[in-house]
Amino acid sequence: MENYHNYSYSGSPDLNNFNNNGNERVISSGWNIYRKIFSGGSGIIFAQKPNGELSYYSYSGSPDLNNFNNNGNERVISSGWNIYSKIF
Repeated sequence: MENYHNYSYSGSPDLNNFNNNGNERVISSGWNIYRKIFSGGSGIIFAQKPNGELSYYSYSGSPDLNNFNNNGNERVISSGWNIYSKIF
């Protein structure tokens, strides 16, 4: 996964409620450095690197490149997460 894509919707997650006519929006690129990427909800994206570092990205509002905090840079939480086969 090189690019981070956003599919957003208003109301319930129904095909008729997707924004941008249901088309993806590329938010940023370079996500292929991560082994796992998952949402923490409430504006948090977690990402785990193959070396075991667990990082997070936070944003306000919609997940748009201009809305990411910390100038869009990752914040490393800790290392050693590569010992787990499943996270969350």
